Amino acid sequence: IDIGFREQVNTALERQRAVVGSMNSRIQSVHAQALGLSIALVLITVLTGLAMGWLLIRGIATPLSTLRQAAETWGQGEFGHRIAASKDAELDGITTTFNAMAEGLNEHARAHERTERELQAAVAERTDELSRANQALQHADTVRRQFFADVSHELRTPPVSYTHLRAHETR
Repeated sequence: IDIGFREQVNTALERQRAVVGSMNSRIQSVHAQALGLSIALVLITVLTGLAMGWLLIRGIATPLSTLRQAAETWGQGEFGHRIAASKDAELDGITTTFNAMAEGLNEHARAHERTERELQAAVAERTDELSRANQALQHADTVRRQFFADVSHELRTPPVSYTHLRAHETR
């Protein structure tokens, strides 16, 4: 009995060992597959994240670059430049605001040019008036000088009849 029982136990143990070995082998195989799949999913996730991040950055950077270029153009005094509407609602609002700002700057620049022309015309007119007044003053000064010269001359040199009378009186 003991030997028979032992053989059956050994046979059962061998069968169990074979089953356990087979199961361990399957577990290792599934583990290796799960590890490979996990690594592949991580790589796919990272690459997808990088691609999505690049698309997001590009989607933001392109309109911002357009806004920057427009601002540089306006900074050079070219206020007629406008930004085309974008597909993004938030950026479209900013674009509308920037275009309105450019229109305001354009109006301000036109008003400034108009005011500058008016001031230049007023300065030219006033300069002409002052030149005419200066010429009149110079003429008046010339007349005044001549008058004082004549009066001074007359005071220093008595008239002929007066000198003639004085000569008579002394005799």
